[in-house]
Amino acid sequence: MNESILKATQDLGSLLRESTEFAAMQKQEEAALADTQLQSLYREYSLLRQNMQQEELESEPDHGAMDALRLEISRIEETLSQSDSLATLNKSREGFSHLMQEVNNILENTLNPKEEHEESACGSGGCAGCSGCGTTR
Repeated sequence: MNESILKATQDLGSLLRESTEFAAMQKQEEAALADTQLQSLYREYSLLRQNMQQEELESEPDHGAMDALRLEISRIEETLSQSDSLATLNKSREGFSHLMQEVNNILENTLNPKEEHEESACGSGGCAGCSGCGTTR
C-alpha cells in the first residue's frame, strides 16, 4: 500500500482527534457515563427490551405483559428524550458527524470531480451555505 496515503490518513486521524468537535463529543460521552441517573435508566431500558424480546419468542406470548412492557419502555424513552445530558451528548455527536460528513464530501469530490458540481454546488447563496464540497470560489 502507498506509504504516503497511510501517513496522510494517520495525519487526518490525528487532526480529527484534536478537533473541537471530537473533544466536545468525548467530554459529553464521559459526562453521560458519569451520570448515574442516565446510566440507571439505560440499564432499566435494556432489561425491559430483553424481557420484551423474550416474551415475543414465547410460543404463547402474554399480551398483557407485553403491553405493560411497551408502556414502561415508552415511559423510559420519554424520560430519556427529556434528559439534558443525553441531548447535549447527541448534539455533540451530531457536530462531529457533520465534520466527518464534510471530510467525506471533500474526499468524494477529490476522487470524482464533476464540472457541474463545481459550478452549481453551493447554489445562489455561494459557499457560505455550502456543506464542504471542496470547491473554493
